[in-house]
Amino acid sequence: MKKSVDVDIQSHFQRAIFNTYAESTVVCITHQIDTILDFDVAVVLDRGKIVEQGNPRVLLNEEGSRLKQLYALQKAEAVMVEKVALGDDAQE
Repeated sequence: MKKSVDVDIQSHFQRAIFNTYAESTVVCITHQIDTILDFDVAVVLDRGKIVEQGNPRVLLNEEGSRLKQLYALQKAEAVMVEKVALGDDAQE
């Protein structure tokens, strides 16, 4: 249930940003990649250095993209957390 609350809050947050600051530059620092998918530009940092930048949806489709790698890890982690939360953590 907590996940759906987080997703709901994230959705409200995104709408508020896009509605309130439609004509502004918004800098969003997040670990939740879904939050920035509709942004114009994403900047990926590693140890304080820019390692990649571009449109997030384009980056997610590029082979070898750092954002794509991080997104895949984030989704895999979410599946694991969901399994543990549901008590489905048996070893295969």
